[in-house]
Amino acid sequence: MTATIQQPRTTNNDLYQRVNNRIISMLERGVIPWRMPWTKYGLARNYATNHIYTGINLLLMNHTEHPIPYFLTFKQVQEAGGRVKKGAKSEMVVFFNVLFKDKDNNTVNKEDAYQNGRLKKDVQPIRFIKYFNVFGVRDIEGIEFTFPEVQLKDHQRIEKCEAILENMLNPPEFIEVDASRAFYNSVHDCFNLPDIRQFETAEDYYYFIS
Repeated sequence: MTATIQQPRTTNNDLYQRVNNRIISMLERGVIPWRMPWTKYGLARNYATNHIYTGINLLLMNHTEHPIPYFLTFKQVQEAGGRVKKGAKSEMVVFFNVLFKDKDNNTVNKEDAYQNGRLKKDVQPIRFIKYFNVFGVRDIEGIEFTFPEVQLKDHQRIEKCEAILENMLNPPEFIEVDASRAFYNSVHDCFNLPDIRQFETAEDYYYFIS
């Protein structure tokens, strides 16, 4: 017997609020969701389709707690012969779409809904939003995953920036133990930063140090 995950009934306003809450939570943690200038595995995507998340999902899915930003729906996991680990936390992927209805409430395809580039008078657009639960590949068992190699750029360290760091009074230690995150550990007084070659530019690397 195949198990399924039932999504609770929700309204557009509920989903808008959930997305807003996610972004507010990131900002409160000091995370700027629209700025992440380094990469290890590339942008977040669906592992099965290789579709890179865009729009609001670009912000949401590239700032999760998953170290590898590749995801699958529950159905995709089952179809691939895998299973989701017990207690795994799902992430929400938001999907926007528009349906077109005629005066008799029949669905009309997008091509027939427009005439000369304008929406026909007897056609009503119905905009809606829904979401899918997806799971990070680290929370999936029974599937042999393969990932692209790390793409490194040939950045050179900036002498003036290095001089500022060297002349800091009681500077923290800079370490590279997690290539997917940048953070400060107050207990050990150290910064974890990805390799400078993972950043889009050398300036971005020093921006995060500052």
